[in-house]
Amino acid sequence: MSSEGLRKGADPWVAGALAAAALHDLSNLLAVARTSAHLASSSLEDHAFVARHLEKIARKLDEAEALARRLLAVARGERVVAREVTLEEVLAAGARDLSVPSGVTLELAAGAGATCVACEVFLLGRAIADLVDNAFAAIRDSGVGRVVVVDASATEAGTTIWICDDGPGLSPEVAFANVTSKPGGSGLGLLVARAIAQAHGGTLQLKRRAPYATALELFVPKGSFAPGD
Repeated sequence: MSSEGLRKGADPWVAGALAAAALHDLSNLLAVARTSAHLASSSLEDHAFVARHLEKIARKLDEAEALARRLLAVARGERVVAREVTLEEVLAAGARDLSVPSGVTLELAAGAGATCVACEVFLLGRAIADLVDNAFAAIRDSGVGRVVVVDASATEAGTTIWICDDGPGLSPEVAFANVTSKPGGSGLGLLVARAIAQAHGGTLQLKRRAPYATALELFVPKGSFAPGD
């Protein structure tokens, strides 16, 4: 078979993680839709209540479809479409539906929100949301810690984003080992976040950063990169 016209796909590891993320999102969407549909059907006389839940289902469908389409497209080898935005815009796209556990605070470090990053907003937003949600879960399940901090800085080379917490800590041996202690968890969060970073030509690493117990460093270089480059 001639190789003419063939397109090189993403790195197989990156492609697998992104495809798994799309399936995971579909599963979550079905759960949200099922719950909202049940609530709406049990209150058919309350038209405003039903309308709100139908609107929620429609919004979730649109968001999940758009994100899954891009995850699968990048998994097939399409280039990440990067544009320069602020970290605040990225967080708004990815962290809108995050549920902050009781007694836990999510902090955006001073000046971090205005830091610029070259990225595909919904993809990087998904990565950061996964990392923040993992930190929430570690604190909630262990009872250790109270704060999750998102920080960022930019240089000529690119943007470094930190997701740090004062929770129980994360062992380097299990950080990217596709394991989870969460009941019903998939263990995909860190793997998907790292795959999205790599699709941008960047990295996700577990680092030491005092005074935090866990510090994840997500680096995104300037420019648009094909996954696997």
